[in-house]
Amino acid sequence: MVIYVFMISIVLCALVFVVGILFRVAGALRLSVPLMYCFIVAFFMPGWSTRNPELCYGILYGLIGLVVLSWVITLIRKIQEYRAQKEIEQWEAEMALEQLKRRQGLI
Repeated sequence: MVIYVFMISIVLCALVFVVGILFRVAGALRLSVPLMYCFIVAFFMPGWSTRNPELCYGILYGLIGLVVLSWVITLIRKIQEYRAQKEIEQWEAEMALEQLKRRQGLI
């Protein structure tokens, strides 16, 4: 009897650990809202999800679509920031070269 209690506690601890890692990865990828939706539907509304699978999957796909849209927007912003930084660096290099030429009397 004691061995079963010990085994159940180890399994529960491992399950909590895996779910914690899953939520950390989902949070980093911005998938925590779709993951929470899956857990809520699976554990609290199983009857509804079996009666309305199209709506259930439609909501899930919509949430995942919003996540992908946020990834695309973030990627576009990062590309714009990278281009702006490169332009600033190029302008600074041109200004430094111009100042060097002035100091040497070439201009």
